[in-house]
Amino acid sequence: MRVLVTTAVLILTAAVLFAAWMHPAVLDPRNIGWLLDGHDRGQSVIGLAAYLAGGAWPLLHNPLLLAPEGTSLLLTDSIPLLGLLLGPFADLLAGMQFVGLWLFACVVLQLIFASALVRPHAPDALGAWLGAVLLAAMPMLFNRYGHASLCAQWLILWALWIYVAPYRDGRPLWWLAVLGTAALVHSYLLLMVASIWAGSLLRRVGRRDGTTAI
Repeated sequence: MRVLVTTAVLILTAAVLFAAWMHPAVLDPRNIGWLLDGHDRGQSVIGLAAYLAGGAWPLLHNPLLLAPEGTSLLLTDSIPLLGLLLGPFADLLAGMQFVGLWLFACVVLQLIFASALVRPHAPDALGAWLGAVLLAAMPMLFNRYGHASLCAQWLILWALWIYVAPYRDGRPLWWLAVLGTAALVHSYLLLMVASIWAGSLLRRVGRRDGTTAI
């Protein structure tokens, strides 16, 4: 019950933060016009639409861009993770956009991982909530609205959550999960997550050598 209450509070908080950041109308998959403003998010939705229309799923090849050879979805800033998740339903999703829902999901996940990082060190539930909000509601997240894939800064918090707990840090599958997900979102975020993973590796090397842990 406590977990359900905490999750509900975080989702409600995410909805409030999102409403203060973006107009709720962007959540409508049929609302395409707000993306045609010259920002990278417009190119992102075009690339994703071309991938879904190309029928290449589950491959990442996009045959409709740079024809006749085509190109990889990884090279179009179109959030390949969304392409893989939506690919099986491509015939039902023609003409729709999912950038708004992606941005909302990013805020929710940002709060969830921020809460997971803060909660073990908070004095009480209120302190944990305030700490999570302060960690999640960062200007560097909200200022990236023009480039939807870079709003997935929850990946960095996810990697930190793994890093700070020895029982997670020592399990390669945790790192494989966050690195693989970051690779399917954006190379910039992959580099940041890989840097945290590299710090984990260096710390373990230092401990084996008997030197001061990094």
